[in-house]
Parts: sequence; structure tokens; C-alpha cells
Amino acid sequence: MTNLHETPKKEEIINKQDTSIYVSEEIEALGRTTGDKGIQPFSNKSFPKPIRFIGYSLIAFLIAIFLFFMIANVFL
Repeated sequence: MTNLHETPKKEEIINKQDTSIYVSEEIEALGRTTGDKGIQPFSNKSFPKPIRFIGYSLIAFLIAIFLFFMIANVFL
């Protein structure tokens, strides 16, 4: 005997969901006209070494300042 009212598993429902983003035809046409390649993955290796060094230094400086003020706030 088969169950006529068997419910689907949650995994099957999740797998069937459409995860693509709707883009209208007009916007797609504009993207093709301008040569848009869509969202590209970001890579910091694409920057020249001096620019990467400046970026890493700036981030390290901001973290150091943040930690300094957090520590100073505790002791003062």
C-alpha cells in the first residue's frame, strides 16, 4: 500500500528553490551593451605590491589604534 498524502522532505524543498536573482530583460540588454561581465570575485592579488602594502599597513594601524583605546579605556 502506498501513502497518497506523503509530504516531501525539507531537503527536497530546499533543493528545488530557485536561488537566482531576477533581472529584467532591459537591464540584461544594457549589461550586454556595456560589456558587463557580472559580479567578479575580489582578489587583492590584482593590486600592485606597493598598494597592497599600504592597504595592509592601514588596516594594521587601525586595529592597533582600536586595541590601544580599548586597553587605555580599561586602565584609565
